[in-house]
Amino acid sequence: MIWNGGETSLTRFMQELNNNTFNLRFTYTGHANKIDFLDITLYVAEDGSIEMDLFRKETSVNSLLHAYSAHNYSVIKAIPVGQFLRNRWVCSMEARFERQSAILTEQFKARADNESGVRFISTSNFHWGRIQKILNKHWSILQTDSVLASQLTKSPLMIQGRGKNLKDNLVRSHYVAKNKNFFNVGSPRQGCFPCGSCVACSNILRCGTFKTSDGNREFISCNTNICDILYHIELKVRTREHVRDILAAKEATGLSSLKTLPRHFRTYHGSKPSGLKVRGIDKIHGGIRGDNIAKILAQRECKWIVILDTLATKGLIEKLSFDPFL
Repeated sequence: MIWNGGETSLTRFMQELNNNTFNLRFTYTGHANKIDFLDITLYVAEDGSIEMDLFRKETSVNSLLHAYSAHNYSVIKAIPVGQFLRNRWVCSMEARFERQSAILTEQFKARADNESGVRFISTSNFHWGRIQKILNKHWSILQTDSVLASQLTKSPLMIQGRGKNLKDNLVRSHYVAKNKNFFNVGSPRQGCFPCGSCVACSNILRCGTFKTSDGNREFISCNTNICDILYHIELKVRTREHVRDILAAKEATGLSSLKTLPRHFRTYHGSKPSGLKVRGIDKIHGGIRGDNIAKILAQRECKWIVILDTLATKGLIEKLSFDPFL
């Protein structure tokens, strides 16, 4: 800001401004003929004209991109051009431009040193400061080694990686590494087989392939641990439902109220579920973030009803609904 009063009144104004209950403290610098704004210094020359110079804070560091960075070469090559053009545009006098260019040249030289050597890389932790002090203190001992001397720099090159935060501890990746079976031990069998650990196993038909009108098809790969869990649960549940309906049909008063499968078993098999044989022919995989499994199963069921042509009267399916596709 531009202060029209004297230096004493400016000091008094800043003292009153810092005397607040909001814990806010303001610093300032005052000059009679220049002002700093962003990265530019505006000052009044002897002839009364306004000139410009490049401004850097006292706390500024050399943050230029390193010449040996992994960035694209065109990016690294364009940075010096842009920085010197910036000096040319900001500095209104030739002498100031040359002085700022000399400073910039030294900064680029400092960032062009090939500091290839042994780097100490670790995760950020509470002991990082102590580790730095220990390495700096005893670095000269390592430099006396005849083998390491050629690979060590003047000072330790330390890289601090980000440590785990609350998000890392709470969130888990959806990616699950596959277990590689190098010796091909216990490889899954091709076909449909009972898992051996549920009540539906007695109704599972052991087969390797099944035949349709367009040729042989492979069954789902299934054993105790490899069958897709979503389809495995659905297969077991549906099988138990069929067995329950067949047993309940034995006590029914009439056949008209029964479903097709229970009516068939009561008419031709005496409502004995031991004659029910189930074969798994397909499986579904849910997405890593979850899917509408019931809808996908209903769509797949419609697909196989059409492929196998199991609608009545050729099969026991009474009707086919395409609602899952809507």
